[in-house]
Amino acid sequence: MSRVRNSKFRHVFGATEKSENCFHQICATQSSWDSNFIKVNTKFFATVWRATGGGRVGVIPVDQPGRYPVDTPLLLGHTRPVIDLEFNPFIENILATGSEDCTVNLWNIPDGGLTENMTQPLLTLSGFTKKVGMLKFHPTASNVLMTLSADHVIRLWDVEKAQEKIVLNQHTQQVTDVVFNEDGSLMATQCPRQKLVRIIDPRANTVAMQTAGHLGPKAAHLSWFKNRDWLCSAGFGRQSDRQLLFWDPRNFDKPMATETMEQAPGAFTPFYDEGTSVLYLFGKGDTAIRYYEIVDQAPFCHYISTFRSSDSLRGAAMAPKTSLALNECEIARFYRLDSRDKVEIVHFTVPRKSDTFQPDLYPETPDAIPVLTADEYFAGEIRPPRKSALTPESLGQAAPTASFQVAEGATGVTAASAAPAPSPASSPASSPAPQRSNAAVERLEKELGDAKATIAEQKGKIDELSAQKEQLESALTETTAEITSLQTELQQLRIRMRAQSAEAEAEAEAEE
Repeated sequence: MSRVRNSKFRHVFGATEKSENCFHQICATQSSWDSNFIKVNTKFFATVWRATGGGRVGVIPVDQPGRYPVDTPLLLGHTRPVIDLEFNPFIENILATGSEDCTVNLWNIPDGGLTENMTQPLLTLSGFTKKVGMLKFHPTASNVLMTLSADHVIRLWDVEKAQEKIVLNQHTQQVTDVVFNEDGSLMATQCPRQKLVRIIDPRANTVAMQTAGHLGPKAAHLSWFKNRDWLCSAGFGRQSDRQLLFWDPRNFDKPMATETMEQAPGAFTPFYDEGTSVLYLFGKGDTAIRYYEIVDQAPFCHYISTFRSSDSLRGAAMAPKTSLALNECEIARFYRLDSRDKVEIVHFTVPRKSDTFQPDLYPETPDAIPVLTADEYFAGEIRPPRKSALTPESLGQAAPTASFQVAEGATGVTAASAAPAPSPASSPASSPAPQRSNAAVERLEKELGDAKATIAEQKGKIDELSAQKEQLESALTETTAEITSLQTELQQLRIRMRAQSAEAEAEAEAEE
């Protein structure tokens, strides 16, 4: 009987895009906040930009790789650092940003990306008492946004009307993650300090169920396996060992499976592909991406392989399925923000001999079309997401898009039609002095950008040389050990030969 597990995903292969097709000099934030700091859709990726004052966000078209200068156009609407961002899943040009200034801004990104700094958001959501650290759009209802602030309060908003519709106050300790189930009727929350995972019915404003989570108090993250209706948590055990817990919400008392790994400081962020049932794990500070296949039978989680990169990770984002190269058997694509200010593209493929489309790798996938309006969702309606076949032909068809229109008189709104604040670059100069000052600042900024790029390149060379040194030292150690072993064997051989010679001489004397 064969002992090899039968699966089409046992040999998933990860590979990075060529350097010239990646994104360089992306001055991403170095904040220690527990966030990914990068999000992606089929048009753009957005990342929190490094800043000493107010919050800045870079929005880069995914079809424009290369090096980005220090004067790259940015979003500049926050007065304190931005700590999370999220694209609208149904309107790809709409980006939400949450900040330490206790506001959420929504931006309308022009097709083709930013050509100048944007200071005026489409609208602003206010009324928070603490910084806003997490944003999630609803998976099936249009223009419904979840916000989590540092006072542990979860809010659901109708962003078109800029109205706070639901406030959830069930948490008294830090919440490190919030996820929706497939139809968005339930949310799961992670509270490591209380060692609890809760499932909440937001429209009933009640905790539907809760269970014990990880024993370690460090940050933990959730993923709802929507095709199976399972919940996965990536956190830490009592001894700071990384740990995966899996639950079936229909039997939420105890985990259905536990996967324990090595000790490490950074928490895993899980990304689950429901089409292939492959779970990808990224850890901040890691150079590796681990991936597992999820199955219906025990032990439920099978290790596939590990992809390794040369640079440590700051954040990662999973591209939509509709952006994949289907004819190349690509099943997942990640935008990986690394420690050298580079956004690296990582492709995961299933090797096949044929160059044609392989439909067994691409089951039906959720459409980027809402099935509920915000009013219908808050009225209590539930509908599953609409799904359709994923084929090369379907990718070329223009899908209908949802609409976003700020309602007149919406509370808490800064209208996009309001006159934007004049920037120094666009204000008319009253004298030649400001022009010279601006030119000097721009020249210094350019020189600073060039210096940073040179430092980054030199750091990369140093890292490569350090890696080569470690390899040589390891090889030297192994060679020394082999030499020592050979010397020991030689000495033992000499002793045996002397003994045999002495025995032979003794036997000869006895015969005489």
